[in-house]
Amino acid sequence: MKEFAIKAFKKFTENLLSIKVWVIFTYVFSSLYLVANGYMTGETFATSSGAVISVVLAIREGIKVRRISAASNGATKEQIKEVEKIAI
Repeated sequence: MKEFAIKAFKKFTENLLSIKVWVIFTYVFSSLYLVANGYMTGETFATSSGAVISVVLAIREGIKVRRISAASNGATKEQIKEVEKIAI
């Protein structure tokens, strides 16, 4: 149980330090500010938020596919780590 808790905490902190989390967080809260002050409509907020989040998640999934593809094509651990660095 202790090992699981350590691994879970490590994964949680890695995700918090991830650029994708900060992009989504910053975009959503800055957009909410614009909606609250009347600079953006609710429809624009919903459309643009959906688009930005979808693009960020699509890039993340593309990197996962690239990593799996590299591993299945016989790439070395060093080459796979280079692919993983792109995701950060």
